[in-house]
Amino acid sequence: MPSHGSVIQVTAIAARPLDAARFLDRPGEIAVAAATLLALAAVVASLPPLLAARQRDATRTRLTPSLVMLTGGAAITFAAYLAFQIRCNGTACRSGAGGGPAELARWWRSESTWEWGAQLFLASVGLAAASAAFWLSARASNRSRSTLWAARVLYLLWALFVVVVPGAWELTS
Repeated sequence: MPSHGSVIQVTAIAARPLDAARFLDRPGEIAVAAATLLALAAVVASLPPLLAARQRDATRTRLTPSLVMLTGGAAITFAAYLAFQIRCNGTACRSGAGGGPAELARWWRSESTWEWGAQLFLASVGLAAASAAFWLSARASNRSRSTLWAARVLYLLWALFVVVVPGAWELTS
């Protein structure tokens, strides 16, 4: 019969594959997988209310903004995923990019920096919000408008972080 100490040791060894560092190293990848599954589920769950809708013009008017955000958000998230894969493939993207507060100085020129995962995470959360907005719009929920605005704000933050700040930095330096 094993002693109490050996049971704890075996438990610690069994839990090692679930080490937090493995998951914290790639939060953007986990978020994009979850957001993709949520987007697929939202589109499938939206089909019954859409097929049952009697007023086609009202349904089209209600769905257009969220459908545009979902489609555009999917493209943005895909571009964020490609940028992440090109820069972080085979490397851990936890290391810093250099100087500046929070190592933000010229992160877009570095290959292994946490900002690549952060921009992917932000785009993925935006895709999740856009998916939820589409589903809520299909159900004619009053909460669809606020969820749609949340997706817009998330993608605006993504654009500022990925396009505007690096562009402004390069133009001024």
